[in-house]
Amino acid sequence: MGALSSPVESRIPVDASAPVRKLPGRVEYVGLLASLMALGALGIDMMLPAFELMRASLGLEPGSPAIAQTVTTYFLGMAGAQLFFGPLSDRYGRRPVVFAGIGIYVIGAVGSALAPSLGVLLFTRFVWGFGSAAGRVVVLAIVRDSFVGDDMARTMSTLMAVFLLVPILAPSLGSLVIDVAPWRTVFWISAVLGVGIAIWASFRLPETLAVADRQPIRVDVLRASAKRVLTEPSSLVPLLGVTVLTSVFTSYLASSEAIIGDVFGRGDQFALIFGATAGVFGLASLLNGRLVGRFGMRRLLAPVMLLYAIAAVALAVVSLTSDGRPEFWVFYPLLALVFASSMILNPNLNTMALVPLGDIAGTASSIIGAISLAAGSIVGALLDRRFDGSVTPLSLAVLTSATITSMLVARVLSNLREDDLR
Repeated sequence: MGALSSPVESRIPVDASAPVRKLPGRVEYVGLLASLMALGALGIDMMLPAFELMRASLGLEPGSPAIAQTVTTYFLGMAGAQLFFGPLSDRYGRRPVVFAGIGIYVIGAVGSALAPSLGVLLFTRFVWGFGSAAGRVVVLAIVRDSFVGDDMARTMSTLMAVFLLVPILAPSLGSLVIDVAPWRTVFWISAVLGVGIAIWASFRLPETLAVADRQPIRVDVLRASAKRVLTEPSSLVPLLGVTVLTSVFTSYLASSEAIIGDVFGRGDQFALIFGATAGVFGLASLLNGRLVGRFGMRRLLAPVMLLYAIAAVALAVVSLTSDGRPEFWVFYPLLALVFASSMILNPNLNTMALVPLGDIAGTASSIIGAISLAAGSIVGALLDRRFDGSVTPLSLAVLTSATITSMLVARVLSNLREDDLR
């Protein structure tokens, strides 16, 4: 990998054999990577305010939970695709896989905009999610190419903070769109933005994987890489933590419209409430970057895990003592605190899972992402089906998540050495 002379750009590795192009500064570089990741979130959050219109258009009963399948099938597509995109990015480089993924993303978005029925929509949503996976898995590999240890965690936190701006803005944008245009327009907007980001990347995204570092696509190589990910304790334990956290967050995303509208009777405020909550998540990710820089990942995990556990217990108590219908201003601040803590835990655990696997970063990030998202989608879908007009199922799921994650974090900390993060 070639080093760059500019102080701002010196952290961006490049393939010396790649065509020469003007490289972005760090701010634009991180912004571009965050935009590639944000495409995936855009495919989910902008359509959430349109759920009721979608039910009516697709012949579903008012309030039908079946519409939540458009979220879970998207996540399943995203999960499965990572098993392909990761090895492909290790073999052919990061850039070609990014563009292939965006192409599939646009096809899925256009197909969803034209879908005549729920069944067709679920299929095109799966395709859409499949394409969105390229941005997620390849960006993680690019970050692993470019940074190490705490610096990698800080960059990951910055990416996540920008990435989380999408849930803040997307529901409001979706509400504005469906006020003046058919609900399918939100899908067309995603397709157009995908094309726009592809054009930006074509000029400004460097290739960070040198030809000499590329891995052949062979079954034995993939099997060996998967075995390393799944048997290396220093990767497997944090991976399980990411999986548990993702499961509960996926359930919240899919059920947020029903919780805000049916439980709290604030459906007309959905975009505002959802966006404000996501804003707290984004601030937590930004804070994580600063805290990691000051204290390091090791010293940060335990107190944040304790905060997550306390908030989870309080959330469960509030729900159970109110028959699942607590006061909005009691429940939602606790929920925001739970997921804000999760937004600090998740990137740090994800970073720890990748640290010992730098030589197979693309494949490793694909396996880690596939496992966490697939399990998250399946568990999230099971939790969605338990929605009973109250917040009790979600609250108990959060409490279970806190219990399991606490044990996993304790295991991570007991095995972690400072040298492991350097």
